[in-house]
Amino acid sequence: MNRIYLLSLLTIWIVLFNACKESQHVTVNEESFAAIMADIAIKNQLLRKVGTAHKDSIDSIYTEQIEQIHNISLDSFSQHLEVIQQNPDAYKLLLDQSFELLKEKEKNLKGSKTR
Repeated sequence: MNRIYLLSLLTIWIVLFNACKESQHVTVNEESFAAIMADIAIKNQLLRKVGTAHKDSIDSIYTEQIEQIHNISLDSFSQHLEVIQQNPDAYKLLLDQSFELLKEKEKNLKGSKTR
């Protein structure tokens, strides 16, 4: 009886462990990861210009929009980022790609203002 009980518990534990493990492995390619970082940088810059009374509400709105656009939760993004930061070369490449996207967006904004 005890063996069956222990085997059942072990089986349930293995299934749950693998389910949790698989749900954390959302694949995000480098380009979309850099785009998420660029959007977060834009959000943070915009929030610096907002009064403190509405900052939390606007932050929630921007965060929700970023999550919808990129189909990833920012919590999941943060977990992935922690893993990438353990590899300095990969992290530097990601930062460079994000910076290039920001420069491109700024250039497009300036171009649309002159039209």
